[in-house]
Amino acid sequence: MILQFLNGDRSGEKKEVSQNGLSIGRETDNDVQLLIGGVSRYHAKVEWKNEQWQIRDLGSTNGTKLNGTLVLEPTQLHNGDVISIGEQMFRIDGIAEQKQETQSPSFVFRPPESQTVRITQPEAEKQPAPAPQKQEETPAPKSENYTELPSSNSIFGKKKSAGDTTDSRKQLERSGSKSILSTNALFYVLVIMIGIFCVALFWKFQAGNNQKNNQAGNQSNSNIIRNPFMLYYEKFSISKENSVFKFKLLLENNQIKFSLDDLQSGRVYAPVINEKLSDAAINKLKMAIEDTNFMTSRQQESIDMEEENNRNFTRLIIGYDDKFNDLTVKDIPLASFSKVEQAITDFLQEEVGLDPSMSESKEVLLREAKERFDRAENQFNSYKNQPGNLWRSIENYKIAMKRYEVFADKPQEWKIARERYNKAQAILEKIRKDGNVRVNLLCQQREYRRALEECTRLMDFFPETSTTYKKIRNTKLQIEKIISGDKK
Repeated sequence: MILQFLNGDRSGEKKEVSQNGLSIGRETDNDVQLLIGGVSRYHAKVEWKNEQWQIRDLGSTNGTKLNGTLVLEPTQLHNGDVISIGEQMFRIDGIAEQKQETQSPSFVFRPPESQTVRITQPEAEKQPAPAPQKQEETPAPKSENYTELPSSNSIFGKKKSAGDTTDSRKQLERSGSKSILSTNALFYVLVIMIGIFCVALFWKFQAGNNQKNNQAGNQSNSNIIRNPFMLYYEKFSISKENSVFKFKLLLENNQIKFSLDDLQSGRVYAPVINEKLSDAAINKLKMAIEDTNFMTSRQQESIDMEEENNRNFTRLIIGYDDKFNDLTVKDIPLASFSKVEQAITDFLQEEVGLDPSMSESKEVLLREAKERFDRAENQFNSYKNQPGNLWRSIENYKIAMKRYEVFADKPQEWKIARERYNKAQAILEKIRKDGNVRVNLLCQQREYRRALEECTRLMDFFPETSTTYKKIRNTKLQIEKIISGDKK
């Protein structure tokens, strides 16, 4: 299978996907690393499963789209499908179409062609009996399928000839064969009935055993201790200027508590959340954790929190059912640890509305904000050649502003990002209004071809999931129907 980049710096690039699959995300250990907006650390995976190519979302923040539709479960891929991950779009090619060929069986039973069997009497019967010497009676016409009746002059009839004996013997053989066939048929019917009875008896016995086993299994499962879901997450760091950053999160009994202490950036936050989380939300987070091997990972080295060198660490404790794990990492974390961190970040954003940047330090926030700002600047300056970059620049300006807003002393980029954000939105709104007026005017003038071209141009300025894009697409479909009706 071939994965082709449709836009961005790698537009036109093709990547062959083996049956081992292909992972996509921001981290370096992904098969395809995307350092663009809207992409999670481990975002999605293309894999070969159940004899077909599938796309599976790995619990990303912004989701994965297939042909404009969010992927909620593993979905089969076909040639020509378009995958949207953040700002990047891919097209699927090179999938071998599986054709079901009807294979003729190696042996086919064919009944023999019907043949008309003609039974004739032996040669001895074909020869007419010698006529009486004195009588000159005209013999009755004989058929080779009839036997001659005895003469009325004799009480007992003629003496049987050798041919008559042979014919009688054949008749006895035929009657004997019929009786044997009848006996065999009865025997086979009896055997089949006994087989059916045995199968029914076995099925009834097996069903009884399965029911007993299920009852025993349910009883044994009820004896397993099912602890409620619990999660504790802590991130601690001390900068060179001895500025402390501390973030703590506790999820227990479907309630969440967290606190943020960042003196350097002036952030001290400890909200009170009284609402309980739903069981469905907890189960979703649990499934995301089970997709990693975190619960089976072990501490790689002993870390003493009191040592001077251990000024930066992250700790994660998770327990549910009969499982429990407690890991503390520093510097470069485990891959499974990072995946669980991303799952927690997505969970907080979706269920609690917590900004993902809340748990990041000042250095990380500034770096991410600068990356978003630079990307937005490039996209805004190139939207005339690439119309889709206009709405992408709006998204990146928005994220950059959100990162910069947490600081008391905001950098110059924050002011520029806010001005460009408002300007880009105004340009996009003007394009929408002018395009709407132009399409309506062309339709009134019955210049449907030009109206169709204008709809196509406008669609390039908006994301496929937006309401504006869907409205323009519906208008385009209506115009196409009008054009096809005029042709008829």
